[in-house]
Amino acid sequence: MKGIFADRGAGFQAGVLLITMMVGYLLASLFYASILLMTGENDKTHLPPGILLGMQFVGSVTAFLIPTLVTAFLCSDDPRRFLHMKSLPNIRIWFLVGGMTMLLMPVVSLISILNAQMELPDALASLESRMRETQQAADALVRQMLSGSGTLLPFSLLVMAVGASITEEFFFRGTLFSLLRKKIRNPHVLIWIVAALFSALHFQFYGFLPRMLLGAFLGYLIYWCRSIWMPVFAHFINNACAIIGISAGGKSENAITADASSERLRMLAVGSIVGLALFVVLTMRMKRLLRK
Repeated sequence: MKGIFADRGAGFQAGVLLITMMVGYLLASLFYASILLMTGENDKTHLPPGILLGMQFVGSVTAFLIPTLVTAFLCSDDPRRFLHMKSLPNIRIWFLVGGMTMLLMPVVSLISILNAQMELPDALASLESRMRETQQAADALVRQMLSGSGTLLPFSLLVMAVGASITEEFFFRGTLFSLLRKKIRNPHVLIWIVAALFSALHFQFYGFLPRMLLGAFLGYLIYWCRSIWMPVFAHFINNACAIIGISAGGKSENAITADASSERLRMLAVGSIVGLALFVVLTMRMKRLLRK
């Protein structure tokens, strides 16, 4: 059945991805329900960190990675090319991408604070309250997953850094990017649409803007480098730094930080300006290397 839908339109192929994704979400939900039933818990935030991490891993694989691989297999005669897996940039590109990712972190942090300070009109106060509750619940879940002893840190990195970077990037910058580019000719529009979908599917309004910015950066990486491994690598660095920071007692990347001090804001603003300047320098250097 390899490539059986390769000659079908982008809309049909997107439907294949959507159906397989829905099946994946259903399987993940059944798995979550069975774990809660066996443990006798009604709230998964009360489960041990190791079990939560295992559930997170299974959910990522069934909802993102399996639909991606199935769609690529059915909708392309060359799935590895479809997913941009064949190209592997030289080591200098890897170092530049790593540096660019680190330099973007102050900008993402600053936008996270500004996003957390956003307030909806009074008429939407109830909606805003529900969104903040959802955000706080997500933050509590992340903290619970990372609340285990230091021996769980490698497992946390494996699931939430390695696993999440592979499953999400293969889905968004792999399959979804390849499907939408058949209809959207402007690469910049394509990159930002996929970035918006990437952020929206996390269902966290108060982290929407920084996650969309990160998604756009990851989208430009695959556009420039033509390799899925570059956004996977950058995504891994971002998540690994966040996990290590939270494990060391810092705030979750999803935390509502509207009460950030003015001193912290100034430091982030300066760091963002310097970081963006260096980010542009590294980007230009990377693009020159890619043209050789």
